[in-house]
Amino acid sequence: MAVAEALSSTAEESGFVSKALAFCSAAFDRVHSEQVIRQSIEKLHGLDDETLRDIGLRRSEIESYVRTKAKSARPASRG
Repeated sequence: MAVAEALSSTAEESGFVSKALAFCSAAFDRVHSEQVIRQSIEKLHGLDDETLRDIGLRRSEIESYVRTKAKSARPASRG
């Protein structure tokens, strides 16, 4: 019985480790995505108004535009 209990315990630990790694990976992905979004917003804010107008954006629309595009480009949730 000791071997069966040890295997069961190892399987439970493995499941926990797997879930913990998935959680950490998802958290890292969200942090990285937010960094990319903020960098994009900062770069667009660095453009002059004429350039923004040429690409069809108003300064007040930058953050909304970038976040909307990032959300639509994000892969489906991993469940």
